[in-house]
Amino acid sequence: TTTDATLLVNLEEAVYGNYAIEQGTATITAQSTGAPSSSAGTGSTGHATASSAADASLLINADANLALGGGTVALRARAEQYADSLTFMVEEGAFAGINLARAAPGLNQQGLLNGTLAGSGRIPVDTSPEIDADLRLEDTRLNNQVIDQAQVQVVLAGDSLQSSATMQFPDGRLALTGRVTNLDETPRYRITEGDVLNLDVGALLGDTTFVTRVNGALRLNGEGTDLQTARATATLDLRDTRINEATIPRGNIDLQFNRGTGTMRSFFAFAAGGSVALNADVAARDRTLTYQYRARATNFDLAALTGDAGRTSRLNMFVEGQGRDIDPATLVTEGRLS
Repeated sequence: TTTDATLLVNLEEAVYGNYAIEQGTATITAQSTGAPSSSAGTGSTGHATASSAADASLLINADANLALGGGTVALRARAEQYADSLTFMVEEGAFAGINLARAAPGLNQQGLLNGTLAGSGRIPVDTSPEIDADLRLEDTRLNNQVIDQAQVQVVLAGDSLQSSATMQFPDGRLALTGRVTNLDETPRYRITEGDVLNLDVGALLGDTTFVTRVNGALRLNGEGTDLQTARATATLDLRDTRINEATIPRGNIDLQFNRGTGTMRSFFAFAAGGSVALNADVAARDRTLTYQYRARATNFDLAALTGDAGRTSRLNMFVEGQGRDIDPATLVTEGRLS
């Protein structure tokens, strides 16, 4: 025997968290087919490979169409319940012409979004889930940055998660690839690729006073998420980078953290002459971060870095100090300038 049920939902000017839905309709149908069979696994689509939909005890289909931020969202998904697992698949996911400021006013961001979403997976009763998700953007703008194409892929299998993200700008590119393993115990994480080409951070954040052309590479390797036990190393190497009117042919930031204590070492050399070195030692105690820092500027043109093209400054100074916390609401710091 089978049992069918249908749910119809109509939305008008609905608000969910930071998101404002102007209008929407959703149809969800469910069909119970009786005693469940077992599924043998999933293929790339997320559907059972050895059992057909006819073997499932519950079939669910969902269709949704939303008017969001002056644009549209269309979503069609399917789920199948077996005795040993639930499988699901996003058969269609597309969004077009979404004004980010109207769709999510609480985020305080501007932009126009166009793209697609796809995904599939299997959630077993007694083992870890398997999920494959893919988000793509095209002809999109985030604040002042045009994004020609972008793609984010996430694959979760057992206790391992792999992800990659790429963004293609009119004259630049961002590529990140990472992996997290041992999710069931102490996570180990690594960024194996983190390459940046002509990234304008100011445009991405919507800050017109901060113009950059960042070129470099990021690497990260670590394990654990608790500050008292975590260990991690990270490096950012810059090359031919520009911040406002200042050009940095080379620079680097090196971070080391080991079970509650860490160090930061950084150095930046400028094309017009001069350099800046910033070093810090940090410690985490009772979930509070304390630090001591030392910075030295030699023949440094601060006006060029801040974008004041009408002035030239040459600074030689040394700063040292200490502080607690990094939250602006609770931060306490003191220092000495010489």
